[in-house]
Amino acid sequence: TNIALGYVCELNHGEMLYMPEGYWHFMHYLTPGFSISLRSYPRKLKNLGKALYNLGFMRYYDNYMRRKKGQDWIDYKNDQAIIRTHKKLGIKG
Repeated sequence: TNIALGYVCELNHGEMLYMPEGYWHFMHYLTPGFSISLRSYPRKLKNLGKALYNLGFMRYYDNYMRRKKGQDWIDYKNDQAIIRTHKKLGIKG
């Protein structure tokens, strides 16, 4: 079986973490705070198409669904992400 390996890091005030294009990430705040995400242009044409689709359509659809369905929409998206990841890695169950 394939297993996805993860990394855990703790950032202190003023520190940053670089995540290359296409990497999944999850952030959990231990104390109240805020973050700033900076994005750059995708390096691959295929990824540029995905970025334009996400900016032009998906973000509006996602905002609509969050207002309409609330936490149920977020839970659905999280479940789908797990299903797609398991399928891509060949994990059954």
